[in-house]
Amino acid sequence: MGVVYEGFHDDLRQRVAIKVLYLDRAGDSDGVARFFDQARAVNIIRHPGIVAIHGLGQLPNGAPYIIMEYSSGQPLSGRLLWCGGRLGPVVLTFARQIASAMVAAHSKGIIHRDLKPDNVIVINDSEMPSGERIKVLDFGIAWYAAELRMSVAPAGTIAGTPAYMPPEQWCGEPVTDKCDVYALGVILYELLAGHLPFQALDLCDLMRLHLETDPAPLREIDEFIPNQLAKLVHAMLSKQAVERPSMTEVANTLNAVKRPYSTKPLLGGPPSPAQQGILDRCAKTKKRSVDRDFH
Repeated sequence: MGVVYEGFHDDLRQRVAIKVLYLDRAGDSDGVARFFDQARAVNIIRHPGIVAIHGLGQLPNGAPYIIMEYSSGQPLSGRLLWCGGRLGPVVLTFARQIASAMVAAHSKGIIHRDLKPDNVIVINDSEMPSGERIKVLDFGIAWYAAELRMSVAPAGTIAGTPAYMPPEQWCGEPVTDKCDVYALGVILYELLAGHLPFQALDLCDLMRLHLETDPAPLREIDEFIPNQLAKLVHAMLSKQAVERPSMTEVANTLNAVKRPYSTKPLLGGPPSPAQQGILDRCAKTKKRSVDRDFH
């Protein structure tokens, strides 16, 4: 939808990120409204695990912009790449933080609809026991149910990233907060197994897998994954939304997993600045046929 710049806010005296909608989209009133809706949604949630919004407006040429908290970190997708596709014990830490942020969003009637590793950033935070904090980004296609006094998003429009979309989102059916539960389930499966639960070379095959096929059991891929955690992830990936746990139930179960997860990633720790540069260049050139957004 736009481009993000690094800037400096004179009044706040700090670095900020400035997201500007592409000018050719500025004439689309629905697109502009959706662009600003993400800012309003984030300010309604107000959670440390979600990037804060400092302001919004329009440039002299008419292009809308949002001023956001500047977060210097690494996308979760980049961490996955650097760790050889598996994160090991830190999965629980990250999962609990993402779930906590989404519980806060859902409590305000806000459905993200596009949870994926690219929209989760890992930043350094000395106040966290692990030394790192998760930040959820990009509420660009979020649905604010409370504003319209509705419990579901409208049917007929497909929006999201195919690899992380639940069956009802694939079919353009009304979605609830269980849409985010499914997407987080896909993320957790990917973090634990080292690959997505469903992979295909074209969108039709990928859709069929999401609609009709159960993923391989996690414990068959890695017997060291706690059984309670594996059962939770598979419940989150249920085909029927009503059979999935709520995000609050997900958070409670994650907090209840006590047995250490002993499997180690292939590589450990955050990358150095030089390594991060390599990851950034890889991310720019990476092309995956079934991982493009529907917006």
